[in-house]
Amino acid sequence: MAYHEKRLGEKAGELKLKPKAAGVKAAEAFSEALGRPWYAPPLSIGFYTNFSRVEELSGMVETALKSKGGLAQMIVPVKHGASVYLQFDLPGSGNGAGAAIEKLLPELADAGAFFSNPTGSLAAHIFSKQPLYLRLLKDIKLLIDPENVLNPGQVVEV
Repeated sequence: MAYHEKRLGEKAGELKLKPKAAGVKAAEAFSEALGRPWYAPPLSIGFYTNFSRVEELSGMVETALKSKGGLAQMIVPVKHGASVYLQFDLPGSGNGAGAAIEKLLPELADAGAFFSNPTGSLAAHIFSKQPLYLRLLKDIKLLIDPENVLNPGQVVEV
Protein backbone atom coordinates (compact mmCIF):
# COMPACT_ATOMS: atom_id res chain seq x y z
CA MET A 1 0.00 0.00 0.00
CA ALA A 2 2.81 2.40 0.89
CA TYR A 3 4.55 1.76 -2.42
CA HIS A 4 1.34 2.33 -4.34
CA GLU A 5 0.64 5.57 -2.46
CA LYS A 6 4.21 6.74 -3.11
CA ARG A 7 3.99 6.08 -6.87
CA LEU A 8 0.57 7.74 -7.14
CA GLY A 9 1.90 10.70 -5.17
CA GLU A 10 4.82 11.04 -7.59
CA LYS A 11 2.46 10.88 -10.58
CA ALA A 12 0.12 13.44 -9.01
CA GLY A 13 3.11 15.73 -8.41
CA GLU A 14 4.19 15.45 -12.05
CA LEU A 15 0.67 16.40 -13.13
CA LYS A 16 0.47 19.18 -10.52
CA LEU A 17 -2.53 17.54 -8.85
CA LYS A 18 -3.36 17.77 -5.17
CA PRO A 19 -4.68 14.39 -4.00
CA LYS A 20 -7.25 14.40 -1.25
CA ALA A 21 -8.73 11.61 0.79
CA ALA A 22 -12.05 10.17 -0.33
CA GLY A 23 -14.97 10.65 2.00
CA VAL A 24 -16.75 7.90 3.89
CA LYS A 25 -19.46 7.63 1.22
CA ALA A 26 -16.89 7.10 -1.53
CA ALA A 27 -14.99 4.50 0.52
CA GLU A 28 -18.22 2.61 1.21
CA ALA A 29 -19.20 2.74 -2.47
CA PHE A 30 -15.77 1.41 -3.52
CA SER A 31 -15.96 -1.37 -0.95
CA GLU A 32 -19.45 -2.36 -2.06
CA ALA A 33 -18.46 -2.32 -5.75
CA LEU A 34 -15.46 -4.57 -5.09
CA GLY A 35 -17.75 -7.07 -3.38
CA ARG A 36 -19.85 -7.60 -6.52
CA PRO A 37 -18.82 -9.69 -9.52
CA TRP A 38 -17.41 -7.74 -12.42
CA TYR A 39 -17.79 -8.88 -16.00
CA ALA A 40 -15.66 -7.49 -18.79
CA PRO A 41 -17.53 -6.45 -21.93
CA PRO A 42 -16.90 -8.45 -25.13
CA LEU A 43 -14.43 -5.87 -26.43
CA SER A 44 -11.82 -5.63 -23.72
CA ILE A 45 -8.12 -6.20 -23.11
CA GLY A 46 -6.63 -7.23 -19.79
CA PHE A 47 -3.03 -7.99 -18.89
CA TYR A 48 -0.46 -7.75 -16.11
CA THR A 49 2.63 -5.56 -16.04
CA ASN A 50 4.90 -3.67 -13.66
CA PHE A 51 3.65 -0.35 -12.34
CA SER A 52 6.58 1.38 -14.04
CA ARG A 53 5.34 0.16 -17.46
CA VAL A 54 1.72 1.34 -17.14
CA GLU A 55 2.27 4.58 -19.03
CA GLU A 56 4.12 2.89 -21.92
CA LEU A 57 1.65 0.02 -22.42
CA SER A 58 -1.39 2.24 -21.85
CA GLY A 59 -0.03 4.55 -24.53
CA MET A 60 0.16 1.65 -26.97
CA VAL A 61 -3.48 0.74 -26.28
CA GLU A 62 -4.70 4.33 -26.46
CA THR A 63 -2.84 4.99 -29.74
CA ALA A 64 -4.17 1.82 -31.36
CA LEU A 65 -7.76 2.26 -30.19
CA LYS A 66 -8.31 6.03 -29.91
CA SER A 67 -10.31 6.19 -33.12
CA LYS A 68 -12.53 3.23 -32.14
CA GLY A 69 -14.71 5.03 -29.59
CA GLY A 70 -14.60 5.61 -25.85
CA LEU A 71 -11.97 3.68 -23.93
CA ALA A 72 -12.26 2.96 -20.21
CA GLN A 73 -9.16 1.98 -18.27
CA MET A 74 -8.91 0.32 -14.88
CA ILE A 75 -5.68 -0.29 -12.97
CA VAL A 76 -5.77 -2.89 -10.21
CA PRO A 77 -2.69 -3.04 -7.96
CA VAL A 78 -1.26 -6.50 -7.33
CA LYS A 79 1.09 -7.28 -4.45
CA HIS A 80 0.98 -3.76 -2.97
CA GLY A 81 1.16 -2.01 -6.33
CA ALA A 82 4.56 -3.07 -7.66
CA SER A 83 2.66 -5.05 -10.29
CA VAL A 84 -0.70 -4.14 -11.75
CA TYR A 85 -3.49 -5.60 -13.79
CA LEU A 86 -4.60 -3.26 -16.59
CA GLN A 87 -8.07 -3.59 -18.06
CA PHE A 88 -9.27 -1.60 -21.07
CA ASP A 89 -12.91 -1.73 -22.14
CA LEU A 90 -14.48 -0.41 -25.33
CA PRO A 91 -18.20 0.09 -24.69
CA GLY A 92 -19.14 0.15 -28.39
CA SER A 93 -18.67 -2.79 -30.69
CA GLY A 94 -18.49 -1.15 -34.11
CA ASN A 95 -15.90 0.94 -35.88
CA GLY A 96 -13.47 -1.95 -36.46
CA ALA A 97 -12.54 -2.16 -32.77
CA GLY A 98 -12.43 -5.98 -32.75
CA ALA A 99 -9.93 -6.10 -35.61
CA ALA A 100 -7.84 -3.35 -34.00
CA ILE A 101 -7.71 -5.32 -30.73
CA GLU A 102 -6.76 -8.53 -32.56
CA LYS A 103 -3.84 -6.68 -34.21
CA LEU A 104 -2.78 -5.00 -30.97
CA LEU A 105 -2.62 -8.09 -28.73
CA PRO A 106 0.59 -9.62 -30.18
CA GLU A 107 2.25 -6.19 -30.14
CA LEU A 108 1.44 -5.84 -26.44
CA ALA A 109 2.73 -9.36 -25.74
CA ASP A 110 5.98 -8.60 -27.58
CA ALA A 111 6.31 -5.35 -25.58
CA GLY A 112 6.10 -7.30 -22.31
CA ALA A 113 2.42 -7.41 -21.37
CA PHE A 114 1.65 -10.67 -19.58
CA PHE A 115 -1.63 -12.32 -20.58
CA SER A 116 -2.55 -14.91 -17.97
CA ASN A 117 -4.81 -17.02 -20.16
CA PRO A 118 -4.20 -16.30 -23.85
CA THR A 119 -6.49 -17.94 -26.39
CA GLY A 120 -6.93 -17.98 -30.15
CA SER A 121 -4.43 -16.13 -32.30
CA LEU A 122 -2.79 -14.48 -29.27
CA ALA A 123 -2.07 -17.92 -27.77
CA ALA A 124 -0.63 -19.10 -31.09
CA HIS A 125 1.60 -16.00 -31.23
CA ILE A 126 2.85 -16.39 -27.65
CA PHE A 127 3.31 -20.16 -27.85
CA SER A 128 5.19 -19.88 -31.16
CA LYS A 129 7.93 -18.19 -29.13
CA GLN A 130 7.82 -20.93 -26.47
CA PRO A 131 7.59 -24.24 -28.36
CA LEU A 132 8.61 -26.36 -25.35
CA TYR A 133 5.83 -24.85 -23.25
CA LEU A 134 3.30 -25.60 -25.99
CA ARG A 135 4.60 -29.17 -26.17
CA LEU A 136 4.13 -29.48 -22.39
CA LEU A 137 0.53 -28.23 -22.67
CA LYS A 138 -0.15 -30.75 -25.42
CA ASP A 139 1.34 -33.57 -23.33
CA ILE A 140 -0.83 -32.63 -20.35
CA LYS A 141 -3.91 -32.49 -22.57
CA LEU A 142 -3.05 -35.94 -23.95
CA LEU A 143 -3.07 -37.31 -20.40
CA ILE A 144 -6.49 -35.75 -19.74
CA ASP A 145 -7.93 -36.46 -23.20
CA PRO A 146 -6.13 -39.46 -24.74
CA GLU A 147 -8.69 -39.73 -27.57
CA ASN A 148 -8.13 -36.04 -28.50
CA VAL A 149 -11.87 -35.37 -28.44
CA LEU A 150 -11.93 -32.06 -26.58
CA ASN A 151 -11.05 -29.05 -28.75
CA PRO A 152 -8.31 -30.73 -30.83
CA GLY A 153 -5.58 -28.33 -31.89
CA GLN A 154 -7.10 -25.35 -30.07
CA VAL A 155 -6.04 -23.33 -27.07
CA VAL A 156 -9.24 -22.47 -25.22
CA GLU A 157 -10.01 -20.59 -22.05
CA VAL A 158 -10.77 -22.86 -19.08
